[in-house]
Amino acid sequence: MPDVSAPTPTATPCARPSSACGRPGVSQGGATRVLDWRVTGGLDLLAQLPFTAGEPPDPVLLRSILELRLCAGADAARRCAERAPAPVLDVLRDAWRAQRDGDAHEAPLRYAQLWEHVIDGADNIAYRLAYNSLLAGLDPDDPLSRALFGVEAHDFGAVAALVAAIAAGAPARAAAAATDLLSRALALAPSNADAPAVANANAEETAGG
Repeated sequence: MPDVSAPTPTATPCARPSSACGRPGVSQGGATRVLDWRVTGGLDLLAQLPFTAGEPPDPVLLRSILELRLCAGADAARRCAERAPAPVLDVLRDAWRAQRDGDAHEAPLRYAQLWEHVIDGADNIAYRLAYNSLLAGLDPDDPLSRALFGVEAHDFGAVAALVAAIAAGAPARAAAAATDLLSRALALAPSNADAPAVANANAEETAGG
């Protein structure tokens, strides 16, 4: 008869991008199996992978997130131009005016809010969940985020072009405008936390605020 008192092995994803998570394994005694987070995890793990909070960002992780942001954001802008109802377009225009006319220091946060409305207008639940995970992992108020996204948020002409394309119901133009904007943070992403490009952008963003 089997010993029902014996602990049942449990599998848990390792949510730290370290050498300890490089391959699946079984802990001493066989009680817990640690799985490779890259194989078993989902987008929800982005909130648990530290690349802000004062820690040096992992370059591959940061690049991966910005590439996802670029791809999903460009298509979300396209879908928003195709699908957004008039009330969403009105909210999007209001968000743009608030960004343009508000405190320059708050521009990155207002820019993130504007993208919330673009995602809403896309009417795609997968994009919404992905965007939620991106925000959970990359706080737009973090100094690194401000440095990366400030170059997008403060280009009011480019943001205006995005909003105008969506409001005009021009999907291709909206996708192109979104790609132009979202490529900037990716181009600025550092290979390490002390990259001069980010330091300079951060200084410019602070001075602008």
